[in-house]
Amino acid sequence: MKLAFRFTVALVAAMTLALALNAYLRVRREVVHFDQKIANHARAMSRTLGPFVAETWREEGVDAARELVENAGDVDDIRVRLTFLDGAAADAPRLSAIERQELQSAGFFMKKLEDDAGVGTAVTYVRLSLPTPRPVVLEFSEPMQGENAFVRQAVFSAVLTALVLALLCAMSTMMLGVFFVGRPVRALVAQARRIGAGDFSEPLRLRQRDEIGDLAREFDTMRERLARARDELKAATDAKLAALDQLRHVERVATVGKLAAGVAHELGTPLQVVSGYARLIAEDDDSGRETRDNAGVIHEQTVRMTTIIRQLLDFARRRSTERSQTNLGDVLDRAVRLLTPVAERAGVRIETTLSDQEPFRAFVDAEQIIQVLSNLVVNAVQAMPLGGTIVVGIARAMRDVDGKVEPHVLVSVRDTGIGMSPDVRNHVFEPFFTTKPTGQGTGLGLSVAYGIVTDLGGHFEVESEPDRGSTFTVWLPVGEKR
Repeated sequence: MKLAFRFTVALVAAMTLALALNAYLRVRREVVHFDQKIANHARAMSRTLGPFVAETWREEGVDAARELVENAGDVDDIRVRLTFLDGAAADAPRLSAIERQELQSAGFFMKKLEDDAGVGTAVTYVRLSLPTPRPVVLEFSEPMQGENAFVRQAVFSAVLTALVLALLCAMSTMMLGVFFVGRPVRALVAQARRIGAGDFSEPLRLRQRDEIGDLAREFDTMRERLARARDELKAATDAKLAALDQLRHVERVATVGKLAAGVAHELGTPLQVVSGYARLIAEDDDSGRETRDNAGVIHEQTVRMTTIIRQLLDFARRRSTERSQTNLGDVLDRAVRLLTPVAERAGVRIETTLSDQEPFRAFVDAEQIIQVLSNLVVNAVQAMPLGGTIVVGIARAMRDVDGKVEPHVLVSVRDTGIGMSPDVRNHVFEPFFTTKPTGQGTGLGLSVAYGIVTDLGGHFEVESEPDRGSTFTVWLPVGEKR
C-alpha cells in the first residue's frame, strides 16, 4: 500500500508538472499572438492615417493633424494621439532612452503599461515621416482586458483539467497499484514470514507474469529447496543419532561381554567341583534320604548356574562361524521343527509364510540363524501365556546401505502376545535386560541374537504395542559382507 501510494504521488506530480508546463506554453503563445495582433493593427492604422496626417499637416497645420488623429482613434477602444519624440515631458512618449533609440532606428516600438489599479494597456509607437525636422510618432493605446480575460480563462481551464486528470490518475494508479503491487507484495511478505518461522508447507500462488511474478516463483523454488534441505538435515541427524545409540549399545555390549567372560571363567571351575560333589552325595546310598534330596537340589541349581555361565560365554566369545550361501527356507523349516514341541506345550501354534517359491539365499551361518530364530520364537511363546499363533515369514526387499541399495532377505517373527511399551522396546537388546520374573530369564537371548545379526552385516527392526503383539524383523544381506 505504501509503495502504491508513492507511485501515485509521483505520477500525479509528474502529470501536474506536464500539464502546468503545457498550459504555460499555450498561454504564452496566445499572449504573443495577442501582442502580434495589436502591433499589426497599429501598423495598419499608421499606414492608413499617415498620408492623411501628412496632407492635413501641410494644409492646415499640426493642430488639425492632431485632431484628425484623435478622431480616428475612437474605434474599438483604441486611443490614438500624435506627439513629438522630443516634446515636453507631459506630452512626450513614456519611453526610456534605450527605448527611444530603438524606436528611432526601427520606426516601431511596443510596450505594456499598468496603472495603479492594475489595469494593463498596450502602447504602440509608429514613427511618421512629415514635413518637419522634429521626430513625429503616432501613439496607439489599447486596453488589455481581452488578453487578461483569456489568460485567466486559460489558467482556470488548465488548473481544472489538471485537477480532474490528477484525480482520475490517482484513482486508477491506486487501484492498479493495490492490485498489481500492494497485494502481491503483502503475499510475498507473509510468505517470507512463514519461511522465517520454519513453515515450508504452503506455496505462494501468484499468477502475474512480471517481475513480481518472477520473484514469487523464485520464492517458491527457495521454499522447496529449504524444505528438502530441512528434511535431509533431519534424516541425517536422525541417522547420526541412531548410529550413536548403536555405537553406545555396542560399547556397552563389549564391556558387559568382557566382564561376563571374566566372571564365567572364574566361576566355572568351582561350580563344576560343587556339582560333582553334590552328584556323588545324591548317589551315595549310605547318606540319609534328606541329605540325598538336598544334594540333588544343589546339583540342579549348579547345572542351572552352569547353563547361565555357558550363555555368558556364548555372549562374550562368539564362536567361529562357517558362512556360505544358505537357503533360509530350509533353515526356517529346521528351526520350526525344533521349536514346535516347545510351542505346543504352551498352547501356541507356529505358522510359516514365504513370499514366493524361489530359494531365499543369503551368505550366513545356518546354525547362527537357527539360534536367532530360537531366541525370537521362545520369547514370542513366553509373551503369549494364554496361547496364540506365531507367524514366521521370509520375504525379499531392497535396503539402502551407506547410500547403495542392496538386496536383502527379511526373516520376521510375529506374535499376538502382550506386546511392549516404547520404553521396553528401546532397551530390548541390552544385555541382562528382561521383563520376566526373577529366575526365568537372563536377559541375554536377544542380545546374543542382535550380536549375531550385526556380525552378519544385517539389521534388526522391532514393532510392538501393548496388548497388540510384537514383530521382530531381521534384514540379512544376500551377498557376502565386505
